[in-house]
Amino acid sequence: MENVYTGNDFDFSRVAILLDASSLKRIGKPYEEIFPKYKNFFIIDHHHGPYFDSANIYIDTTASATAVLVFDVIKKMKQNINNLVATYLYLALHYDTGGFYYTNTNEKCLKVASKLLEYGVDMSLVMRYYERDASSIAKMGFLLSKLKASDGISWLSISYKDFINFSLEPDITKGLIEWLRRIKNCRVSIVFREDQPGKVKISFRGKNTGKLNSIAEHFGGGGHPEAAGAVVDGNFDEIVDLVLSYTKKEVFGA
Repeated sequence: MENVYTGNDFDFSRVAILLDASSLKRIGKPYEEIFPKYKNFFIIDHHHGPYFDSANIYIDTTASATAVLVFDVIKKMKQNINNLVATYLYLALHYDTGGFYYTNTNEKCLKVASKLLEYGVDMSLVMRYYERDASSIAKMGFLLSKLKASDGISWLSISYKDFINFSLEPDITKGLIEWLRRIKNCRVSIVFREDQPGKVKISFRGKNTGKLNSIAEHFGGGGHPEAAGAVVDGNFDEIVDLVLSYTKKEVFGA
């Protein structure tokens, strides 16, 4: 069960660090209300803003992953990196670059990955993160059978009714969008999931669109030009239609 903390659980005289999130909304309640109470807090991120003025910000939108920036901070502080830290940084870098095949993969991230391997990355732990049980894989196969593709866009819609009827776990969609992204002649892939009634989480992935972050921002989210996300409240079917229509217009001018 996830631990949920209240304001009484925190020492606000200490330093707080927010990683890989461009806004407090991304970390959700109650943390988005607790975080600003710290006298000293920092944001380390590679997403586009907006950020809030009172935070100390280390941002580089050209970085492949926030893990690259954390690596830089550790090295500048002249701190040692043990094999466990190296493993988690490597996993974060591997995940954010899609196993080093997304277009955000660059020379710097590969050099950092190489250095982390020198520090003793435990590849068995990295691989364990991606493992799923047989039941989850079977459910993923069923969900992929629901995908649609048209006019350069592939998408998968998973409603709250689907989550209930098929006993789906909230994280069942992790990795599904990468299969959609591999569909030929589709420049945009979108997964819609409503794991709570009336709250639709949207994931965008693209191939040379350069626009997905601005599309996500239009719906209250954010991210990168080729990987972004948003959360929208409302009727599931209406949101799916609205997002598809807006995305088609923005990317293809149709």
